[in-house]
Amino acid sequence: MANYTMRADGTAANKGAAEDGDPAVQAECMSIATHNAETFSAGDVIMLADTGGDYRATLTTPSAGSSGNEITYEKYSGDTPILNGADLVATWGVHDGSIYSATLTTQPKQVFIDGNLGDRKTSIGACVAEYDWYWASNVLYLYAPGDPDTEYTTPGVEACARDYCISTSDGNDYIIFDGLTLRYSNRNGMGQASTDIPSNITVKNCITEWNWYNGISPQGHTSYNFSDWLIEDNIARYNGITGVGLMRCTGTNIIRRNTCYENGKYQSDQAIDAAFTFASGIKLFDVEAGSAPSGTEIYENVCYDNGRGDVDSNKGQGVGIWLDACGLTDSDDTHRNVVHHNLIYGNSGNGIFLEITSYSSIYSNVVYDNGTQHEGNWGPCQMEIDSRQSFHSDYNHIYNNTFVVGRIGIRLYSYFQTASTVSYNLVKNNICAGQSVRVIQCSDGGDNVAWGSGNVYENNCFGAQFGGFLQWGNLSQLHDTYDSWETAHGEAWVQIEEDPSFTDAGSDDYALAAGSPCIGAGINLGPPYDAALLPASSWPAAVVTGSQDDY
Repeated sequence: MANYTMRADGTAANKGAAEDGDPAVQAECMSIATHNAETFSAGDVIMLADTGGDYRATLTTPSAGSSGNEITYEKYSGDTPILNGADLVATWGVHDGSIYSATLTTQPKQVFIDGNLGDRKTSIGACVAEYDWYWASNVLYLYAPGDPDTEYTTPGVEACARDYCISTSDGNDYIIFDGLTLRYSNRNGMGQASTDIPSNITVKNCITEWNWYNGISPQGHTSYNFSDWLIEDNIARYNGITGVGLMRCTGTNIIRRNTCYENGKYQSDQAIDAAFTFASGIKLFDVEAGSAPSGTEIYENVCYDNGRGDVDSNKGQGVGIWLDACGLTDSDDTHRNVVHHNLIYGNSGNGIFLEITSYSSIYSNVVYDNGTQHEGNWGPCQMEIDSRQSFHSDYNHIYNNTFVVGRIGIRLYSYFQTASTVSYNLVKNNICAGQSVRVIQCSDGGDNVAWGSGNVYENNCFGAQFGGFLQWGNLSQLHDTYDSWETAHGEAWVQIEEDPSFTDAGSDDYALAAGSPCIGAGINLGPPYDAALLPASSWPAAVVTGSQDDY
């Protein structure tokens, strides 16, 4: 095991020189190119210095570590290394008036001018204000008040050039990335260019920002070919689609204590790339739990202000936490994918979304004020479960959550009303109140008719009654009172039929006030659901839980 040092302009011919570890001495440091061609041993530590500027090349992982002896990539003590997916553009000439041009052979998805996001245009003639840009036929055009070579120098004009800042490599398992900043890629801050992904990867204390698609997003391809990723204590912000995502994986994965905000908010519109429809803070897509009792656990994250807030529901969805096509082959009631103790607010789409997802547990989350930009009787809500096509959303547990404010609270339904079902979902011990349009929508299977059965709604607090606040069936079957709703569903379910009484809802403090009718009113669901959030909690680093029986 050995320690090595990198700097962005390192020129050492081999890793032996880098072992001296002084980033001030250029000859004693590796460049990314030197690193990528080397071989490392389990337990080695590669330290990235910020001496020499940003790293403007894709870092790959040429070797594997082992269990307990991972290869670690970390920042050199006191430094803030940046892996940058963009290149500086120089040698500008006047194209026409205030529009300048420079040769650029790689088409950029984004351009940044002294750190400011440029405004991508569809023609040269549309560039009429500072930061407007257009690219065609290996030429970049930029509207600027003067020669960009001298007008912009901190650091200048940067055009996205590489698909990844870090690209993990086939079979090179047991790697740790700690304390790095990944920005300005043409695709993902961290991902992979190959058709396979290593397992046992840890990403922690990193910042991933302004990447065209996703911040941290390993994605399997033809099979579910990676597992055991730990993604913790990162900041994922301003990325085009998703902050943190796992796609086509299996096994045990953990996503915890991350802060994901304003992803899917700034990049351009759907006409440029339809993928921007699917913005989110955290997303699992096509995650198979397999036959072993394992899955992905998402907890103690904070996800807020994701999505652009378009009223058109087909654009900028901005979900807080999204499980899409997860656990579809599970055949028993073991809950694989678990979402708990997260704080989710202010997103333009659903707070939590289970789309064609089964056998998942959602418990003890605080979710509020999502989807407020939309209008009418539909649109995003605080918690949604839906099925579609021939894929089901069955056997999910929605327990002990606080879903408040916003337009719509909880929705369960079959989206296409065809061969898919939404069945045997249990909704218990939730506080869902304070919505302006509907507190709960149970329709098209969520009402245990036609496309669903066995769904249970019990011991929830739906707050004070108001016109049409509960739905059972289609939009013509709205209910103004608990009694009317109970007559419609015909079950013996008991609800708490009062305002939950929060400590200070106006300041987003949703701890229960003394005397709240919800205190002591829940069903005892046993572990792990009795790990209740305590009022002293703050996200993401200081979430405090205790047995609900003690409080």
